[in-house]
Amino acid sequence: MNGEAFELLASYGMFPELYFSSHSIDNITENFLARLSELLTSHNFLSSLHAPFMDQDIGSPDDALRQRSLQRLLQTLYIASRLGSQRIVVHPGYGDVASETEFVKWLQHATDPLKQLVKRAAELNLQIAFENIYDSTPERLYQLLHCLDTSSAGICFDTGHYNLFSPLPMQNWLERLGDRILVCHIHDNDKSGDQHLAIGDGCLDYSPLISWYNQLAPSAKPVLTLEALNRKDVITSITRINTWGI
Repeated sequence: MNGEAFELLASYGMFPELYFSSHSIDNITENFLARLSELLTSHNFLSSLHAPFMDQDIGSPDDALRQRSLQRLLQTLYIASRLGSQRIVVHPGYGDVASETEFVKWLQHATDPLKQLVKRAAELNLQIAFENIYDSTPERLYQLLHCLDTSSAGICFDTGHYNLFSPLPMQNWLERLGDRILVCHIHDNDKSGDQHLAIGDGCLDYSPLISWYNQLAPSAKPVLTLEALNRKDVITSITRINTWGI
């Protein structure tokens, strides 16, 4: 637990998105959760959680991997409830499957465990935000949400992943998924890799996101999460975001 990082966030009126790896989820203790909860409370943080994504595939044809993935995500929901978090970001798991046939098979395997997951999220008054990773269009995420048909599930729109993998105008994504976007991951790149640069240090045009965000009612605005990799880039990003008028 990085107290210095927490102090930096608190000084800017921000709060953390906490990430737990598969190993962490499998080995977390109640004592650790109690200490982390105390630290969050002492800073008046309303944290978000990012679920594990390595060694995870909730739509795998392998029964053991599918069930292990579900159990880790259910454990993430429990951790979120213990820490007072409200939203959990999840990588869906279909990765970079190329064909629509492969995706449909993945979704068939994933639907039942995902329904179990969102049912438990609703019981805990939590929301799950599925993140775009390699998606070139918003359609697979749209289909996933359609299968689940619940207000407990929505989208995490990752700007850096969008910039790398989608040829579509950002406005297309916002129009297709906008009313289901719960979280936005904000970072930049020059399209050569997932660099997680400070805002403005890459080639991403944020103007569609800014216009869309500013016209939303306060209750409909998603959480904006900075994903810069160091203190300098966090401060640079905050300075530039402050010019957005949000």
